[in-house]
Amino acid sequence: MLIYRFTIHNVDGSDREEAGRMALRDDKAARAFGKAMIRDMMSGEAARYAGWIMDITQGERAVWSLPLGH
Repeated sequence: MLIYRFTIHNVDGSDREEAGRMALRDDKAARAFGKAMIRDMMSGEAARYAGWIMDITQGERAVWSLPLGH
C-alpha cells in the first residue's frame, strides 16, 4: 500500500486545503478515491469549490490533478 495525499486549491493558488491522506494500492485507486471525494464535496458545497483543482501526490511524486465541478 502507498500513502497518497489529497490537496485542493483554487485556480490562482491563493486558497488551499488539505483534504486528507489515504493508503491505497496504486495510482488508479487513488484517482478513483479522489473522484469520490470530489463528488461528495460538490454535492454539499458546489458553489464554493467550482473551478478548484484536486492534486493527488504520493510522496514527492505528482500523480493526478483533477478539476472540481466538471
